[in-house]
Amino acid sequence: MRHLLSTSAIAVMVSAGAALAGGPVVVVQPPVVVTPSQPAFNWTGAYAGVHGGFGTLNDGGGTGDVTFYGAHVGYLHDFGSIVAGAEVSYTSFDQTTWADRMSSARLKGRVGFDAGRFLPYVTGGVGMYMSDIQGYGMTFVAGGGADFAVSDHLRVGGEILWEGRNPFTFSGGATFPLNIYEGTLRLSYAF
Repeated sequence: MRHLLSTSAIAVMVSAGAALAGGPVVVVQPPVVVTPSQPAFNWTGAYAGVHGGFGTLNDGGGTGDVTFYGAHVGYLHDFGSIVAGAEVSYTSFDQTTWADRMSSARLKGRVGFDAGRFLPYVTGGVGMYMSDIQGYGMTFVAGGGADFAVSDHLRVGGEILWEGRNPFTFSGGATFPLNIYEGTLRLSYAF
């Protein structure tokens, strides 16, 4: 029995020694590589720019094609998925249908969906339509558009806009329906 116990003890030690012969097994995990994410684009801030395009003007007495150009300045605030702000613009209409020069000053609100560097939006507000011959009068403005941030400061975009009022009364007393439809290209610089 004594011989059996010592043989068993030797067998246990030999097998334990064989199991530990290479030492403890260490499993090396590959390093986790974390790629830093691109920071989300932020639309918050002031901007200014120029715009121009083509459209149609109907003043009740006739319809004519117009080209136009102007300038705009505004401020947007990025609330996460929603971007809202206000814009003031001045637009001068160039046309050959009427004898007078026409222009419009506008105050618009803008609300859009933050899609990274792409900002689709709706817009609406009030305007002051001016004519050298007839005078001026208040209008309503509604439309939509989209801006694309080419860089942190440069933005390009397009806008479809309606401006008008029915009936529209100039300060000179003339009354008629007024409808202006515009397709606009925009270029802005964000500060």
